[in-house]
Amino acid sequence: VAIAKVEGALAALVALLRNGSAVGKEKAAGALWSLAVNADNKVAIAKVEGALAALVALLREGSAVGKEKAAGALGSLAANADNQVAIAKVDGALAALVALLRDGSAAGKEYAAVALKNLAINDDNEVAIAIAKVDGALAALVALLRNGSVVGKEKAAGALKNLAFNADNKKLLLKLGYTAGTLA
Repeated sequence: VAIAKVEGALAALVALLRNGSAVGKEKAAGALWSLAVNADNKVAIAKVEGALAALVALLREGSAVGKEKAAGALGSLAANADNQVAIAKVDGALAALVALLRDGSAAGKEYAAVALKNLAINDDNEVAIAIAKVDGALAALVALLRNGSVVGKEKAAGALKNLAFNADNKKLLLKLGYTAGTLA
């Protein structure tokens, strides 16, 4: 909390996230992830110009560790309702999370599933519907549920549960073999 209150600290982390070395970007994403555990920091980080876009850029183009940390930070930030919409509006954010869910490391898949789970909680369900429209999102979550690590399976189940609150998503999930009993 104290770090986030230091004038310019968050902006400096975002600048490093945008323009740093690979390791610098990883460290900046990790710091933002740690800071985003605090509710006030979730709001403050999302308000820093370019913060969400920089995390999404790292999620798309970073190292494996960078992608994991970016997904973790986005997942933590997505525990805030306003941030859920803001993250979903960042160009390529949902597709990048789905790509990590499909092709990432075991940890990357877990963090991507958490981010998608948190994004799908959105009260208006706009985010949940947008996630379902991303090519392969539901199939990737079902695949993680079937073949992932224990933690990955838990996180995928949570994301699928949140997505299934939407009737259209529920129909798509049933077509993918996600049983009606697990959607209850």
